[in-house]
Amino acid sequence: MKGFLILSVIVCAVVGLASSSSRSAPPSPDVPSTAPSDNLTGQPSVPNPGDERPMKDPFTPYGIGDPSASWTYAELTAEEKAVADVGRDVRTFPAVHDAYGSAGAQLAVKAAAAAAAQQLGVDNLGTIGVVP
Repeated sequence: MKGFLILSVIVCAVVGLASSSSRSAPPSPDVPSTAPSDNLTGQPSVPNPGDERPMKDPFTPYGIGDPSASWTYAELTAEEKAVADVGRDVRTFPAVHDAYGSAGAQLAVKAAAAAAAQQLGVDNLGTIGVVP
């Protein structure tokens, strides 16, 4: 039995050494000796030097081109005038502006109350009898 144990240890050691020596390290990647140049294609990045355009100011409207291509309101059909006139009726604008103004004022009062409560270190104003 003792001989069998010694024999199995020797066999395992031989198999382990044989399998480890048969494995080779993965090949190292080829590292170029020099860095590649920026010009990979051999052609300039701008095909026609001098044709570059400066960046457009995003707040400047685009031109419409030749003024003769534009049209006036009088040249529109009745259906086109109806679509164009939707934004021209300003009689309802004050009501919308007033609604947004009052909503903003209400939010400002709530924000001021929340800021005061935070500065005082009070988590819930309702528990101490203060209504924001």
